[in-house]
Amino acid sequence: RAGWALWWLVLANIDALSAATGLTQLGIRMLGEIVCWGIIQAGTWSAYTAAQADYFGTRPALMGKVGTTGGIVWDLGQFSGSIVGAWLAVASPKLSLYASAACALGTIVLFSTLKEPLAKDKRKPFRLLEANPVGSLGLLFSYGSGLKRLTAMTSLLYTQYDTWSVRNSYRLGAVGLSSSAISLLNTWAAACMMFSQGAIVIPLTQARGFPFAFKVGAIGGIIAYAMEGTSWIGATARTRLIHYVLAQTVYSGIFEICGHCIRPMVTKQGIQASKKIQQQALADGRPDPGQVGLGALSAAVNNLSSLLGVVSPIAWAWTYSFFDKGNPSAKALAAGARQNHWLFRWGKGGHLFIAAALLLLSAGVLHTAPKREMYLDEEDDKGKEEEGA
Repeated sequence: RAGWALWWLVLANIDALSAATGLTQLGIRMLGEIVCWGIIQAGTWSAYTAAQADYFGTRPALMGKVGTTGGIVWDLGQFSGSIVGAWLAVASPKLSLYASAACALGTIVLFSTLKEPLAKDKRKPFRLLEANPVGSLGLLFSYGSGLKRLTAMTSLLYTQYDTWSVRNSYRLGAVGLSSSAISLLNTWAAACMMFSQGAIVIPLTQARGFPFAFKVGAIGGIIAYAMEGTSWIGATARTRLIHYVLAQTVYSGIFEICGHCIRPMVTKQGIQASKKIQQQALADGRPDPGQVGLGALSAAVNNLSSLLGVVSPIAWAWTYSFFDKGNPSAKALAAGARQNHWLFRWGKGGHLFIAAALLLLSAGVLHTAPKREMYLDEEDDKGKEEEGA
């Protein structure tokens, strides 16, 4: 969390740092990204989700409920933070940055009061081989074909997630939205996600299970991408904005489900597969291989996301540029411009249709999984996690 605090302080003092070092503001920002986010902050989310898995990993349904509730709080903070941040920025351009740094430092104080969640008898010794993103990914390929299938599904999902890297370029350019409209869109998205997590995600996953909920979310995501990918065609700015708001509503309200299903499914599948391997080894008289750590599986999912995040944004930037090139702008379309180039059939939102195809493939990988390889329907373990709920 110190990386977060340092980042906001760098932004607040970027002029002074540029003058003192002789580097451009862009250079200072790039160094800040590398040091604050790429190095200091790198383990924050992995540690947080691993601790959550250690507490609730044997109860995926409970883990999903806890994670979704935390997501509601997160979105509530994003919703209110956007409003408060804008108000502070009016009072002073740097005040919101310093306030953000103070909030990040405050989380360090809060986290310092937590206790280690994993019991001593379940802790494993530190191994350098596993203390890196590539090494930890071995866990996702070591416990049967079911977990491998979930890993493939997750990889496709995370790859299309990285369309965020070109989202603002698409909004500002092809769709022609203003910066203020985008800010309001983000606030609306946070409100939709809060509603979805409380009114859709928790009831749906508890009633029908995570695989079914994931497929529902994927269908919503495909529809949202199709709507977003055609939102640039509207003749007026108002039409395009309404079109995009509808797409954002479906994206944040329905597609939001998918993100809350991944970790519980991977953790449940890995734990059950690990148990079966252990039971078979003991039955055969072989040494006890032990069970996979709950937090280790969760951290491996984060590392998978991080590794894909290195290359996916570059691929999406190229894809966005490819479809954006040679197509008429929203203003030109309003004036009746047309092109016969085959790219026009896809339009400036072509990259979003590719994202929809990846999402469809991701849901297909899960839907076609042989039931004998999947352990997601087996009864959850009960234990201390229920007492702490």
